[in-house]
Amino acid sequence: MIGWSIAATVSLVLVAVFGLPALSDRVAPRIPLSVERRLGDAVDTQVRAMLDTGRSEKPLECGAADAEKPGRAALEALIGRLEAAAGLPIPFKTAVVRRREANAIALPGGHIYVFEGLVTQSRGPDELAGVIAHEIGHVAHRDGTRSLLQAAGLSFLFGMLLGDFTGGGLVVIAAKTVVQSAYSREAESYADLYGVNLMAKAGGDPRALGAILKRIAGASDPGLTLLRDHPATKERVAAIDAMAAGLVTPFRPMLSPPEWAALQKICG
Repeated sequence: MIGWSIAATVSLVLVAVFGLPALSDRVAPRIPLSVERRLGDAVDTQVRAMLDTGRSEKPLECGAADAEKPGRAALEALIGRLEAAAGLPIPFKTAVVRRREANAIALPGGHIYVFEGLVTQSRGPDELAGVIAHEIGHVAHRDGTRSLLQAAGLSFLFGMLLGDFTGGGLVVIAAKTVVQSAYSREAESYADLYGVNLMAKAGGDPRALGAILKRIAGASDPGLTLLRDHPATKERVAAIDAMAAGLVTPFRPMLSPPEWAALQKICG
């Protein structure tokens, strides 16, 4: 019995390490967009609860108060340029949330969260747009869906091992995976390439993504977490700069100065 138990445990570990990533790579692109949107909506509820620490009396999402509405309009203008250039079949649902970290995350189904700290640390609208364009790359490549499939599979496998066959925690575990996950070097590189090209297609500065990542990578502020879990930061930034160098053409800022000033005040 001990021998069979050890063998079963080892087989589950092997499936988790080798089988699930390969299976999720094959399954994710074949999931209908309508299913991915519903999956994203389910995970979004959990993600909002995880992001909302309750430390502020204001709502988690910025842009609802009268003084913040011009900032919300500016954000929608910026997202509109990126969305038109991307031409994806999934509409984006973008929100700025009251979190001091310089970060952004993308969920399945087109949900994108921009943290207030990222708006604060961006030196212009193109830097912010460059990071959002990178997250749109994750949406386009369905990296979040792939990550969720792996997390759900792991939860199910080890739930079986521990005697939990209900799978009741799958959505919660999947949401934590999206918030805390670090994508592979390959996935990050593809999202960087997509983001740089998208900025060029949108008429913005394709060098902006490299500029903000380079600055944040060299900062010591613990709130600057955009690169905390990303692999090979220096090599990644160098690759972004090389890609952008071949795309630099006449561009216009993603927002006008008044629009950018309004966006900087989207959280009051």
